[in-house]
Amino acid sequence: MTQQQKGFTLIELLVVMTIVGVLAAVVTTYVKRSIDASKMAAAKQQLNAFVKIVGEVKQETGMTLLDIMISPIGGSDGNIGFAWYSGRCQQASYGGAQGTNCTATWDRLLNKLELMSPFAKGLSTTMHRDPWGGAYGFDANEMSRPSGSVSGCTYKDDVGTFGPEQKYETSQSYFVDIPNVKCPG
Repeated sequence: MTQQQKGFTLIELLVVMTIVGVLAAVVTTYVKRSIDASKMAAAKQQLNAFVKIVGEVKQETGMTLLDIMISPIGGSDGNIGFAWYSGRCQQASYGGAQGTNCTATWDRLLNKLELMSPFAKGLSTTMHRDPWGGAYGFDANEMSRPSGSVSGCTYKDDVGTFGPEQKYETSQSYFVDIPNVKCPG
């Protein structure tokens, strides 16, 4: 009489472990994409709310983003020209580390908007950082204008997130234009 062995062979165990490993890799990739997509959706929602608030402040006061930043409300920010994007100082390379000066500039902008508009209450808490933990970026593009436009016109401002990579102008960064035409006469 022969005895039958019970259990799995080493090959069977390796095959099962390989299948589980492949499934775990696929699921992890899918979950990471889903998390990044939901963070981007949250960032877009916050940015759209920000644009509406800036539009309301402009409608009530006639102030552009630059006007808001240099206004004495909540303290003047004289170095706005050095903070081309909040997350990246002008003197730093776009892939460089975030400057604390620039992050402070973003925070001051949020505080000023809270003081200027009842719709901006809590903005400095909800938009202090983007969903990836970086500062939102903004550009008070007061002197930019499309070619052929009247000299002295203001074209647009923009605000956005650098996305999960925290780098400017990548496929995962997202910026929204704030229409801001301010022309003479």
